Amino acid sequence: MNKRLALVAVTSILAFTAACGGGRPSTGQLSEAIQEEAGSSAAITEEIADCLAEKLQESDISDDTLQKIVDGDIDPTGVSAVPKDDEDAIKAFSEDAAECITAEQ
Repeated sequence: MNKRLALVAVTSILAFTAACGGGRPSTGQLSEAIQEEAGSSAAITEEIADCLAEKLQESDISDDTLQKIVDGDIDPTGVSAVPKDDEDAIKAFSEDAAECITAEQ
């Protein structure tokens, strides 16, 4: 999978989340969730997942949305959308995600 597809995959993980949960997940929890979602994809290495998790942890994305990622509560049909309050933060994260992916390539 190339860098662009990896970025799309990571962004898709976020794009299908909805608010829930409580408390901000740790970078370890986020990294594990990213790795689980990526499955056997060689494009998302442990190092990339760790970098993405750090960027997520530092982002302005709400605790609820991050917890949704950790919980694996992702709607694969795309019915649920990113909470309105997180749209700008997710766009900003997409730029950070690109840095993680290109740094490992």
